[in-house]
Amino acid sequence: MAKKQGIVHINHKRCKVCGICVNICPVQNYKINQRKLKELGKCIACLQCERYCPDMALIIDIKDDKKTPTR
Repeated sequence: MAKKQGIVHINHKRCKVCGICVNICPVQNYKINQRKLKELGKCIACLQCERYCPDMALIIDIKDDKKTPTR
């Protein structure tokens, strides 16, 4: 099974720095530094942060190592 990776897009205008994503991320991909959310490049595309963000400030694009089969 190929590992999934996520590309994180943070809308800083929407983000209220509540910390829900920091607490819910299973790989500790986020940290808050100087009242701003930072992404650490470890996203596994579980989409929990996107799902639970009350401000809809996170969008995760899924990058799959597995190539799409051609037909």
